[in-house]
Amino acid sequence: SSLITQGVVDASRIRTSGMGPANPIASNSTAEGKAQNRRVEITLSPLQ
Repeated sequence: SSLITQGVVDASRIRTSGMGPANPIASNSTAEGKAQNRRVEITLSPLQ
């Protein structure tokens, strides 16, 4: 939110989505894989 409050990024360009167990990037059978699946992905849309 700091980028938004500073006026660097317009809030309408930020998209968030929760994936939960539907979109793992690694196997949940190991501690390392579980750690990789606990993540935040940030997507900024291009300027129009």
